Amino acid sequence: MLAEEAAKMILLFDFYGGLLPVKQQEIVTMYYGENLSLSEIGESLSISRQGVHDALRKATKALLEYDSKLGLLRKYQSAELTLNAINDEIDKLTIYVEKADKENGKYAHSLDNGQPGTKLCIDKEILTESIEFIRASLQHIEI
Repeated sequence: MLAEEAAKMILLFDFYGGLLPVKQQEIVTMYYGENLSLSEIGESLSISRQGVHDALRKATKALLEYDSKLGLLRKYQSAELTLNAINDEIDKLTIYVEKADKENGKYAHSLDNGQPGTKLCIDKEILTESIEFIRASLQHIEI
């Protein structure tokens, strides 16, 4: 089994595992979560290796069907990409703030708006507070 396939099944189980019968939940947990072989699972649950295989196949099929209808995995992956992009922007802002003038807490940046000598002043303290707020907010996001 490929690591990517196992990771996908673990995510699908996280989303939809509660919809599976208890026995299938146990088997999926043992197979993907504990990395036990079909024989080991069968021995532990007192069922045949073939019985484990059939239950795992049914559970996998059900998880894939749930996701094809509800699409939580796709939504999760999209949100994860968005959060990563936000974190990248926070990192850029952090570098920007670190370069700020430490004497007066402001960073003057020439703004090309057609007016010679126009400056945009950004308060370092406000940017720092914004970055801290965004980071704290991201920690509380549940997907």
